[in-house]
Amino acid sequence: MTWPKLRAKASDRQSGDNRSATQFRRGLVPTLTALVSAVAVSTAAANESSLCSQVLSVIDEAPSRFLALRGEPAEGFGDYKAKVVLEKASSCVILEDAQKGSYHCVWTYPLGAAQAHEAFEILLGEVRLCLAELAEEKKDEAVNHPDTYASYLFEAPGSTTSINLKNKSALKSTLVSIRIDGPSDAR
Repeated sequence: MTWPKLRAKASDRQSGDNRSATQFRRGLVPTLTALVSAVAVSTAAANESSLCSQVLSVIDEAPSRFLALRGEPAEGFGDYKAKVVLEKASSCVILEDAQKGSYHCVWTYPLGAAQAHEAFEILLGEVRLCLAELAEEKKDEAVNHPDTYASYLFEAPGSTTSINLKNKSALKSTLVSIRIDGPSDAR
C-alpha cells in the first residue's frame, strides 16, 4: 500500500474514532444526567424515609404509652423528655394523662415567620406520604385560642397523629408541631 493510501486509511479510521467518541459523549450526557437525578431522588427519599421511620417507630410505641421513649422527667412542659427527638425540633416530650399517652414535638419560629409555614408544609407532606396507606386524613377544625391555626389529623388504629401550625402572639412565636396520641384505653 502506498503512503497516501495508508494516510487516507488512517485519516478515515481517525474520523470514525472521532465519530465514535462524539456518539459516546452524546450518550454519556443523558446517562449522567439520569444518574444524578436518580441520586437526588434517592437522597430525598432517604431523608423522607428517615422522618417516616422515626414517626412509625413512635407510633409503634403508642400502645405502651410511649414507655420505651421516656427519658428524664421534663421541667416545665411535659412529663418526660423524649428519647427520640425529630430533626431540629425545639423540644420533644412524652405527655401522660389519666386516659392516654402522647408524643409531642414542637419547632418554634418568630411570630409569622415564612420558615414556619414552609416547615409546616414540609412536615405535613412527609407525614401525609408516610401514613397514606395506614391512616385516614382529616382537616382538624378544633381551636384552643391561637391567633392562627391549621391542623391535620391522621387517624389510624391505635393512634392519632396531628400536624399543627399555630401563631401565638402572646409568646411572639409561630409553632409547628406533631403530636402522636396513643389509644385512650392503653395501660
